[in-house]
Amino acid sequence: MRIVFNVYKECASNLNQEECRLYAFRILLPLYKVCQGFTGKAITDELEQLAEEVRDSIRDRS
Repeated sequence: MRIVFNVYKECASNLNQEECRLYAFRILLPLYKVCQGFTGKAITDELEQLAEEVRDSIRDRS
């Protein structure tokens, strides 16, 4: 998951604001699930923190 979240963060940083809005739902849904604990798996605090950072950076760009 860490790799995927870092890819999301990198991709979002390369998108303009309109493109970021277009893909926001697809990117933010898995991040939201991790942040809220709806994954069905045990998630480390470090991974949850990374998901929150990526989520916030994408939200700020939208």
